[in-house]
Amino acid sequence: MSLPAPFIPLRDDRMSFNDRPTATTNNRNTVRRNVMNQYYVGHIYSMISTVPRDYLYWFSTPPLKSLTVTGESKAQVLKKFRSAVLQSHLESACITGVELHCSGYLKQVINILIDIIGSHVHIHNPNIGTRFLERYKKFEKQIDLPSKNAGTIHFPDEKDQHFFNKPEVIGYRSTLNCQPVRNFVVEMISIVTLSHQKELTLPKINPKDVNQNYLYSAAKSLKIGGKNILKVISKNELKVVLDVIQKYLLHKVPKTEDAIYWILWLIKLENKVKRKGEKLPCKTLKIDGVPKKQTDHWVWYIWKSLFSRLSFCPSFKKKQIIDLYEIFKIDFTKTIVIQRLPLLFFAIRLLKYDVANHFPSILNNLHLHVQAYSNVNALYRNLQIKLARKSWVNIVGTEKVQKSAKPKKITKAMAKEMEKQRVMTTLNQKMAYLDIIPKANNHF
Repeated sequence: MSLPAPFIPLRDDRMSFNDRPTATTNNRNTVRRNVMNQYYVGHIYSMISTVPRDYLYWFSTPPLKSLTVTGESKAQVLKKFRSAVLQSHLESACITGVELHCSGYLKQVINILIDIIGSHVHIHNPNIGTRFLERYKKFEKQIDLPSKNAGTIHFPDEKDQHFFNKPEVIGYRSTLNCQPVRNFVVEMISIVTLSHQKELTLPKINPKDVNQNYLYSAAKSLKIGGKNILKVISKNELKVVLDVIQKYLLHKVPKTEDAIYWILWLIKLENKVKRKGEKLPCKTLKIDGVPKKQTDHWVWYIWKSLFSRLSFCPSFKKKQIIDLYEIFKIDFTKTIVIQRLPLLFFAIRLLKYDVANHFPSILNNLHLHVQAYSNVNALYRNLQIKLARKSWVNIVGTEKVQKSAKPKKITKAMAKEMEKQRVMTTLNQKMAYLDIIPKANNHF
């Protein structure tokens, strides 16, 4: 199979693609081989980084951060994308996902997919986390390319700022014209959209139970805190709750639903404390890939307790849970804890759900996956064609809006005539079954 070569800078200050690599044979008995140009051989980007010239995307990002490239509201398109994924509408999900990618909102697309994996897919596709993380790591490698050499095969002088400021190179850096990144976007949208989905069911918390007496009863039954449990609760309530959760997770047969119940109970407690203008004291932890200011949260201590349980689990289950943990950390901030918690619940429930890692992450509708992967570049080209028929003047709305014509004033005579026509029409409809009797007309 031959693919178009990556573009290289030409002497006439333009960007172009080379011809396709040619395949030659000396005779019928010789092995067929590809002959590539000197810029190809051994290069990290090789052919997988190439987008054919007719499918490149050159439009700039929208002038307003609240809009997409098509001029629609960013919030509305994000809502439409989430709805399409939840309703398993693959075509709509891919179209809106590509639009958001081209608008510079790829981070939001990824976060929505992560949220849906935890809240709706979860246990119905137990290995989706491993698949997502594997693809995301490759995606990270692609977007973390050296800034000056990204997307090029021939390396000019580093002082050649004119070359590095060209829209072709800048566009490549922004991932829009990078084939592996395009593949990642469409593949992840397809896998999440076509997975079996059912909203996560969680135990309900009675607000009346969110008090120290209720916590004291639970801690006493689990033999936590010794004789001075009331003193410990009054001094550090959070520590006792975390000990209760850890106790349930490390039980001989893990009590996953009880652990989830107390996590939800802790959320209610935190909201109650915040209303008083206070917060639960929590020390920072060293978490790889997470900024230090985002690590002073109790959720990391629960993950730590969960990892203590992994020593009793088979290797495939360890990988499933650790992969979910790695996804949980992607672009993590304390403001999105509630949206990411379903991933933690998913990981906890995996403790009692045995599905080996050879279970496929693509479960059904394989033909739809193939169709989506086969039309990756067509999705970007169709968006570019759509944008070519618009102008930013029309999108931003600075053109003069034509005033709508005022409705004509209805006189009494006109109203009387309209009522007469309505009565005649009604009468004709009622008499339609009597073919032998002449129908009423306007001169009756």
